This record gives sequence, structure tokens and C-alpha cells, in this order.
Amino acid sequence: MKIKYKAFIIIALTGLVFLTLTYFDVLRHPYLIFALLTTGAIFCMGGLLYVLIMRRIEKLNQSLTCLIESNELTTQLDISGKDEISSLCRLINELVYKCNVSHEQFEWSVQQYSHELQQTKESLQQEIIQQRTINTDFLTSLNKSTRLSGQDNLSTLPNPIYFNEILNKAINHAKRRNKLLALLLIDLNLASHSTLNKELNDKIITEMGKCFAGVLRSEDIISKSIGNEFMVLLNDIGKSKFASSVAEKLLQACAKPIKVDAHSFLLKASIGICIFPHDGNSLEDLLKNVDTALYKAKCVDQPAYQFYTHEMNIEAREYIRLETDLRQALARNELVLYYQPKLHLTQGHIIGVEALLRWEHPEYGIINPEKFISVAEETGMIMPIGEWALREACQMNKHWQDQGYEHLSVALNLSPKQFFHAELAPLVSKILTETKLDPSYLELEITEKTVMDNTLLTANVLNQLKSLGVQLSIDHFGTGYTSISHLKQFPISILKIDQTFIKGIPNNVDDVAIINAFIALAHNLGLTVIAEGVETAEQVQYLANQHCDMVQGYYLSYPLPADKVVLQFKKLLDEVLI
Repeated sequence: MKIKYKAFIIIALTGLVFLTLTYFDVLRHPYLIFALLTTGAIFCMGGLLYVLIMRRIEKLNQSLTCLIESNELTTQLDISGKDEISSLCRLINELVYKCNVSHEQFEWSVQQYSHELQQTKESLQQEIIQQRTINTDFLTSLNKSTRLSGQDNLSTLPNPIYFNEILNKAINHAKRRNKLLALLLIDLNLASHSTLNKELNDKIITEMGKCFAGVLRSEDIISKSIGNEFMVLLNDIGKSKFASSVAEKLLQACAKPIKVDAHSFLLKASIGICIFPHDGNSLEDLLKNVDTALYKAKCVDQPAYQFYTHEMNIEAREYIRLETDLRQALARNELVLYYQPKLHLTQGHIIGVEALLRWEHPEYGIINPEKFISVAEETGMIMPIGEWALREACQMNKHWQDQGYEHLSVALNLSPKQFFHAELAPLVSKILTETKLDPSYLELEITEKTVMDNTLLTANVLNQLKSLGVQLSIDHFGTGYTSISHLKQFPISILKIDQTFIKGIPNNVDDVAIINAFIALAHNLGLTVIAEGVETAEQVQYLANQHCDMVQGYYLSYPLPADKVVLQFKKLLDEVLI
């Protein structure tokens, strides 16, 4: 039933109630009758409206809420009656049905498209895999072709064309980074074995190529050149003299008999050497000059190497001679320690010495460490030499203390390779135990540059040494770039101001300002200050006025052997002020 019909029924019922009350004449007062009729009509209309309309609307609202919450398009609204609300429910059901059909069609379409996309994806992945396989095969073939084209057919080493490409790149690299490189040309003299057939000759060349390659570093390149020649590229060499060491090893390799097919051969080799950029700044110049150097080497009757320049030959010969003699110096007892006293400015007497290494060469006389320490580091001899020096210094200091000089300390400088060696702390501990020297009377010095090379590792090594009870000092302070934060973190107790700042005092204003700042900085950090390289009384007086703790230098004493420096100690016992 339509809503308007329901409204007519409500009005008709209201009128019927009114006629009934009038017919029985129950209500005689007109106003009271009107009020009662109005009130009754309202209640009747309200009740009928709730029963016939509002309940229907509430039911429709509940059905719609359930439809929305269920999130399903298959739910249908209940259709009862023939009024407008029923028509509305019917329309909603039709709308939901159409939406459901459209949704199912959409899902089917999405599934179809997803299936097609998946197939397309798999097809593309397959094509990518195939393409990668093709590219890999192509690159492998290309690399193989390139490698084969750059190799010598006989020795499998780089051929001259490929080697020249490498050399050209190395030259450009060295130019950009300001590096040195060396080019060596090796010639094997097989003329003395004139009866060799080609097959045997080729086998000898191949074996010597392997032998030479075993002598070189991994970053060096060896190439088979024309005839019986090999070309060697030494990359990033620190000094030109390094090339002479490699040449010596190559000659030694040739000096050993080589066995091929049950035959033994002893070969002679000549080596020409040129250095970039000293002997040439281009590929063409280096190749030409190394050939000239080889020609000079072949003029010598015995196996030899020659640098392109005469000066380089002299330097290389001295370097090789020094290296050879240094290997025998320890066994021959040619290494000695000299000692330079340190004066305490407040106490006025000697409180320690610095042990300085010297080499008493039988031919050249006294050689200072500046000339041979670098050779020792390059050849790996620095560790046995450093161990000997440390043990000798500790033994001598213990001897002096047993003689009555109880409060003397001995200082020893550690080279960078010594300092960063993994066994340094155990070695120091072992020597202190052997010599029975109190660790507080041993002072180990490291340069400021060494400190800053690797601050994390430096801190670790310093802490290990400090745990042994030894004193630690920074030598040549002011010449490097040590930050104040590192001075605070490192367990050091002494700063040694470099002599370059001492020379100008007290007349050079800049040096004076720097010295004053260094002393103030060290004292504020609780560090002892030593000024090294003091040569005049004026310098000593100025440093004393600035409360510098100790001085060391030629004014006090030159470095002296142990038997002579002990004379300085007598002033300590006699309480003589210097």
C-alpha cells in the first residue's frame, strides 16, 4: 500500500473517533472537546505513522547497513508491501545486482590481464636471460681474443704491442700522480750455446720468462720482446735505486743453471735500465734510452746492468754495495751505539741519554743512520738491527745503573716499520726481562710523522707499550701535523721540539713565538719538554727562562761512545752543574 493511502486511512480514523464521541454526547464543553479530539488525533496519527511508515524505514536502514558492512554484492533487501519503500528496496536490489554483475566482469577482466601480463613478464625474462648469455659469451670470446692477440705465442707473456699499450698507460698514470717507474730491457746471451736447435732455444726462453716473473712483484709487468730479450716494467717505485735491486735479482736468477730436456744451461744476461721521468718523458724516449743502456751493459764482459745515466749508475752501485755490506754488519760487529746526554735545566745535571745508531764501516768509516736506515727498511733488515740496538741500549743502561748511575734513562728512536711491527711490544717486554732494566728507565721515541700515518693503529701500539711501563715520547715535534686532540689521547709523556725551531732562538721572533707556544702547550697537557739541537749558551739560557725541562745538543755534548759518555756521568756523582 502506498504511503498516501496510509495517510488517508489515518485521517479517516481520526474523523471516525470524533464522530463517535459526538454521537454519544460524552463531551459537552466545546473547548474540552476540541482539546481531547486534537490530542487523540495526534496520538492516533503518531501511532499509525510509526506502525505503517517508521518501522518500515528503520527496517530498510538496518538492511542497508548490513549490506554495506557485509561488503558483498550478493545480499538482497527484503521486499514486502507495495508502497514507495518497497519500490525503493526493489530499485536498490536491482542496482546491487547490476553492480555485482559489473564487479564479476571486472574481476574476470583483471584476471585475464594479469595472466597476459605474467606471460609477457616470463617471456621478457627469458629473452633477458638469453641476451645475457649471448653478451657473456661475446665478452668471453672478446677477452680471449684480446688476450691471445696481446700474448706472445711462445712464452704466453704480453707481446711488444700489448706491452707498449700497458707502458703508455703507466706513463700517463705516473705523470698524474708524480710517480717514478723503471723500464728494464733484459738480453739473454745464447751465442755460447750455438748448437741449440730452435725448439730447445724456445724452451729455454719460456723457462727464463717464468723464472723472471717469479722474481717480480705482482704489480710489475714482464713482456717477451724480440729475439732473446725481455722487457720489464716496475710500477710506482719509491726511489730509482730500487730498480738496481731488481736487476741484481734478475741477474742472480740467470746465474743459476737452468735444466731443459735433461740438459743444464748456464746463461749470461745483460740488463739496461732507464727511469721515468729522469731518462725520458714519453714511450718513444724510454724505449730508445733503455736500448742504449742495454748496449752499455753488453759491453761489459760479465753479466751486468747499466743505467742510462752515469750518475744513476754510480748511485746504484753505492746502494748495492751498501746493501751487501749492511747484511754482514751485524755479524761483523760493525754496528755501535753512540750516546748523547740530556741535561735537566732545573736540576742542573744529566738525567738520561739518547742512544744513536752508527755503522763503523771498515772502508767508509763512521756512517750515520740517515744513509743506511732507509736501506735497512727496504731490505727488511730493520727488525734484526732494531732488536740489537734495543737490547744493547738496555744492557748498557743497566750496566751504568749497577755502577752507581741509578737515575739514568736511555732513549731509543723507533723507525716506522719497527713501530708498526706486530711483535714490537712482546719484543720490548722480552728484552726488559732479559736485561733486568726497570721499564721506567727506557724511553721509546717515535717521530711525529709516524704518529699521524695511522692514528688508530698508533694509539693501539702506544697503549701496548705504555702497559709495559716504558716512557713514550714524540720526536721532531713541530715538523708534522699532530693535532692537539691526538696529543690528549695518546699515552705519551715527553715532547721533543725539533731543532729547526731551536736554531733561531732567541733572535728570530717567529721561532721564539713557536717555542713559547710549544712549551706552554706541553706543560698544560702535563708533558715534559725536551729541546733538541741546542748549540749555544744563549739558547740554553732562553729555554731555561721559558721553563723548558731538558735540553740536548752539541752545546752539551756530541754523541759519544759508551766508554766516553760515562765521563759526563761523573759530573752527576760529583754534583757538578753544567
